[in-house]
Amino acid sequence: MVAKNLEVGDLVWAKMKGFPAWPARIIEPPAKASKPKKAHHYVYFFGSDNHAWIMDDNIVPHTDSMLEEASNKKRSPALQHAIEAIMNYNKNNVKKDKPSTHKADKADGHVAKDSSKSKSPQIINNVTKKRENKVSKKIQPSKKVTVLKINKKTPRKRPSFDESNNNIGEPVSPKRNRVTNDDYSSLLNSVPPNVSYTHIPSYDDHVSAHPSPSILGRPAYVERQPTPPLDIETISETLKTKHVTPTEKKVGFLGLGIMGRGIVKNLLNSGHHVTVWNRTPAKMENFIRAGAHRGMTPADVVIASDITFCCVSDPEAAKSLVFGNCGVLKALETCGDVGKGYVEMTSIDPDTSREIAEAISTNGGKYLEAPINGSKKQAEEGTLFILAAGDRALFADCETCFHAMGNHAYYISCEVGNGSKMNLILSMLLGTTYAALSEAMALIERAKLSQDDFLEILTLGSLHCPALIDKGHSILVRNFSTNTPLKHMQKDLNLALIMGNELEQPMPIAAATNEVYKHAKLLRYSDHDVCSVYMGAKY
Repeated sequence: MVAKNLEVGDLVWAKMKGFPAWPARIIEPPAKASKPKKAHHYVYFFGSDNHAWIMDDNIVPHTDSMLEEASNKKRSPALQHAIEAIMNYNKNNVKKDKPSTHKADKADGHVAKDSSKSKSPQIINNVTKKRENKVSKKIQPSKKVTVLKINKKTPRKRPSFDESNNNIGEPVSPKRNRVTNDDYSSLLNSVPPNVSYTHIPSYDDHVSAHPSPSILGRPAYVERQPTPPLDIETISETLKTKHVTPTEKKVGFLGLGIMGRGIVKNLLNSGHHVTVWNRTPAKMENFIRAGAHRGMTPADVVIASDITFCCVSDPEAAKSLVFGNCGVLKALETCGDVGKGYVEMTSIDPDTSREIAEAISTNGGKYLEAPINGSKKQAEEGTLFILAAGDRALFADCETCFHAMGNHAYYISCEVGNGSKMNLILSMLLGTTYAALSEAMALIERAKLSQDDFLEILTLGSLHCPALIDKGHSILVRNFSTNTPLKHMQKDLNLALIMGNELEQPMPIAAATNEVYKHAKLLRYSDHDVCSVYMGAKY
């Protein structure tokens, strides 16, 4: 999207990172606003008291058709309120369109007139420029001079076989027509004898759950079973036995993804005062009905809370919430030096954690890294394992929250980064273990042995491990419903390899395991459970 000719007072739709496109109006920046940025405009967002500098590429002029498109989509109450606000403003402040005065518009007319007079370049055959000047004087007017037109070079196109007369050399159409089943037989008859033609079925995202195998011998794609909706109001049996006493401090939570939803559920069910925010506003609605408070931006959550937890997908998402528009740092600047706590639960690299810690501390806040080790099921049951490093006083303040989230919260040291390092190493070990299990089960099947027998033997020996047995049974029945997304495990493996490279530690096993996960992602199992690495190990 590229916005042009924007003026103060224009109605627009502006896109800020972490939010959907939002109805807005371009305004004059107040005196206390930060310095104007190049290719940015200062916008006011309808339905809120927020305003910010937005890049021109993320602004489009408002049209009535946008309201029609928005009406056909599901939207949050906040966005609905904003759309009503821009409609009311538009009715009361009708702005007449201005005639175009852009120089390029005027120049277009002259170019169009002159284009018909342009001539193709001409040269005399096989004569250089110097010789041409000498010879041209001796040429009589009655003699004819051969003139060639120089055509613009075009890239050679791959020749194709004509279906009717088998002529070779016809250019291939830029858009190839898909061969239908009716035309397939005639196409085979028209192909020369030295050319083989194999029909490959077209790719379709909406194929059935068990399509026929491809020509490469790979199996049918295993569809991911739908994730059942989270029952927020039902208290888990584990939480009932804990008898958690909620803290008097107000708690904020950023991110309602696969792990965040279960964590917030247990915080609410244990009696904590929670304010939530999520990049997709629709995911907040069930939690609002269950008693949580809504934050329009990450900054709103930090301002309303004494301790703010963050649990998102990767380091880039974690940094965007801290350093982005209406982010955590903006709230800390507004609140001043009041000692607000910020707890980063995302699985990130040590350098990112230290960068966030420095920014939080510089602005008067307290920082604690507390990456979580566990799955979606453990998050919902409240049995996560939490590794912490950073401010010890903040760790003590989070005791009741950690008690609701998991069974164990282990404080490593006050040095920020140690918690992230330990978490990545544990994830690396778990990821390689799952890959080894997958490879073993693939070999069992290739050797025509029973995978059922293999899993039963595991339960009887020293390798008995509930996590391994659980993933083994999921592989056995090809149930890859997501507990821990495969893409998140591969992300942690990659971060562990980067850390090992910086420390000059050889990691050949983890490197090989990472390639198996990457192969599974290429087979479209990114959002499936981590046990779908079996498909990458087998094929």
